[in-house]
Amino acid sequence: MFCLFYLISCVLQNLQQENAELQAAVSLAQAQLETALSAQESQKRVLETLNAQLAARLQELAGIHREIATALQT
Repeated sequence: MFCLFYLISCVLQNLQQENAELQAAVSLAQAQLETALSAQESQKRVLETLNAQLAARLQELAGIHREIATALQT
């Protein structure tokens, strides 16, 4: 009977250790995910800024193009 209790105690201890390890792994994965999401948001903001700058430059170039086209037609 003592052996059975000892065996159950060992299994329980192993499961508790495995559970602690899995919880630590989950915490690490969550932290890494949060870091990755934060970096992705930062990259998105940078790309949005660059896209807006490019759109402004394209509008300037389109205006210059229209002015040149108008000048050539006169």
